[in-house]
Amino acid sequence: IPSTYVPFRNGCILSVAASWGEALGARRIYIGAVESDRVGYPDCRHEFLESMTRSINLGTRPDADLEVRAPLVRLAKSEIVRRGSELRVPFELTWSCYSSEREACGRCESCRLRLEAFAQAGLVDPISYRRR
Repeated sequence: IPSTYVPFRNGCILSVAASWGEALGARRIYIGAVESDRVGYPDCRHEFLESMTRSINLGTRPDADLEVRAPLVRLAKSEIVRRGSELRVPFELTWSCYSSEREACGRCESCRLRLEAFAQAGLVDPISYRRR
């Protein structure tokens, strides 16, 4: 389990989203979980997300009928970067580093995975990194 692990983080986020979703009459909750993270983050698994849909529907009004959708869950991070580039995602506004707030460290697991994904996608990550 990596040092960046937060116990049941996605479960907490989805629970809050379900509460708001039911109150607002939403039908879907989208989450950007990626299954390749499952080794260190069990709440990124497809099975977990499916079980959250069942649990949410057991714990909300019968007519709430909320569905958790994770469109990225089975993609490799490089595929996500490639698709994001096609969609013109402003990657310069995104952040992955767990060790720094001003300039990404380039060394923590999250930075390494991000840099690897950009390299595999054949793209340059637009955020600044400290010297590695």
